[in-house]
Amino acid sequence: AKVFLNPNTWSEDGTKSLTYGLVFSKQGKYVAYRVSEGGSDWTEIHIRDVEEDKVVDEPLKRVKFSSLSWTHDQKGFFYNIYPETSGEA
Repeated sequence: AKVFLNPNTWSEDGTKSLTYGLVFSKQGKYVAYRVSEGGSDWTEIHIRDVEEDKVVDEPLKRVKFSSLSWTHDQKGFFYNIYPETSGEA
């Protein structure tokens, strides 16, 4: 059997973790998952091509308390993201 996804390999000190599970597209070609670091509510969304067994593009950052939902044609998905800020109030 082959390991599909192993969060234990994401960081040497074990501070990165899979958050809220895996969300497969309807036909199963892609999977989206969220990664948290240090137990933070802030996460990154990662997309993986299941058939090719490789990561697709760069992770989406500034995600917090978001659900994920794929479109029926597998061309995209819905999620929530926070805008970039300058750190000023």
